[in-house]
Amino acid sequence: MYNHQRAPIYEALLKIKENHVSFHVPGHKLGQDYDPDGLLLYQSILTIDQTEIDGLDDLHHAEGIIAEAEELAADAFGSEETKFLVGGTTAGIIALILATVGQGGKCLIQRNSHKSIFNGIKLVGGTAVLLNPNVDVESGVPLGVNPAQVEEELQKDPHIKAVFLTSPNYYGQTSDIKAIAEIVHRYGLPLLIDEAHGAHFKFHPDLPRTALSQGADSVVQSIHKTLPAMTMSSMIHFQGHRINRDRVKQFLSMIQSSSPSYPLMASLDLARRYMMVGEGRIHLDRAVKEVKNLHQAVESVPWIKLVRTDDPLRIVMLLPDGWSRLFHKHLLMNRIYVEIIEPGRIVLVVTGGNRADEIDQLIRAIHSFPLPSESFTFSRPFFLPARSPSKPNVTFDWQLERLDSEWIPLEESKGRIVAEMISPYPPGIPFLIEGEKVTEEMIPILENLLNEGVHIQGMNNGRIRVYTIPEKGGW
Repeated sequence: MYNHQRAPIYEALLKIKENHVSFHVPGHKLGQDYDPDGLLLYQSILTIDQTEIDGLDDLHHAEGIIAEAEELAADAFGSEETKFLVGGTTAGIIALILATVGQGGKCLIQRNSHKSIFNGIKLVGGTAVLLNPNVDVESGVPLGVNPAQVEEELQKDPHIKAVFLTSPNYYGQTSDIKAIAEIVHRYGLPLLIDEAHGAHFKFHPDLPRTALSQGADSVVQSIHKTLPAMTMSSMIHFQGHRINRDRVKQFLSMIQSSSPSYPLMASLDLARRYMMVGEGRIHLDRAVKEVKNLHQAVESVPWIKLVRTDDPLRIVMLLPDGWSRLFHKHLLMNRIYVEIIEPGRIVLVVTGGNRADEIDQLIRAIHSFPLPSESFTFSRPFFLPARSPSKPNVTFDWQLERLDSEWIPLEESKGRIVAEMISPYPPGIPFLIEGEKVTEEMIPILENLLNEGVHIQGMNNGRIRVYTIPEKGGW
């Protein structure tokens, strides 16, 4: 039996800070030498900002308190083995690709995957075999991946080494992981799942089933996104025999810091305890009920359309044409910050950390919005990417890094080959992948995003980086 009342890392940090004289790193010496203004906020956390001294174990070779905390986490999340991540879900994703796809290998992924998956495939000089998700006709929101489409791709290409899907996606929509896992396993391949936005699924019956419970071989979760943990603190879970776990751990030790943050690891430890034996599930249940109240309150608002999401705590609202930026400004005036504003769409994330009065504040802000006009129309919002992939496969060739590139105005980029990923952030899904060609219809889409105030990684003051030789460098 596992004792989920324990929080081994946190307990050890509390114990060791008492009567502690530090002749080791870090240099602030438990907060004794620190900026006075910063100390007002950081003082308590600095007292547990430790390093791998006696009794505190080693993340990259865990045998003590970290190993115990990871075993408790594995039991809580339903995995055979769990490792803590202090480099975010990105670190886990890249380590999985390095370990399973290998140098020059092929990986079947969604076209609307997070950029970290593309970066992982780039690091191995591999090929991304792209799958388009289903798309909701009215909202433009990407849905899950069709299992039959997965099987079709695996039948066509026997050289695929792994399947890496995202469920839930950024809009709270999931795939049928159980059906997909059965297909992928018939081909003897591992199914890897980016479940960054679904760490909370395990803890409430009204939420979707977890990827682990449906047969995924490895799942990476951003615990900090939907559960009470500090930013960057994530977990990677394993089950079954299709993944060489030692190889994954080896890569994790290479790409994560050799001086991992103990406050981050302790926050993972505490988040697990809070959800298992604390009030975490009570607050999560309250959040689910509050969102139902929100839906009822918004149903009477004619200028908002709610999108049905598999995750009820992910709120996606459709807005009339041209209203997104105005509504965003109105929310900011009411001190309400949301996950993302897109042209024609807004995404909000609710967790157990949201209080009932905050939901009420959001409802009041919606009802007090000064309408720009009495008449309005809804167009089908785009989704990112807003098109089918220009090619079904993208091979990352390190030789391209040697080619010269230049920054040019977006309006002059038609027909040019982009030299880096163009990713609106959030959500960090590449609109253009390195080596893809800019087409005429892409330019106004990107201009519209910029006009709406969307932050786009890979662009600089309306300029885009392309290879100097226009027709060379594409895959």
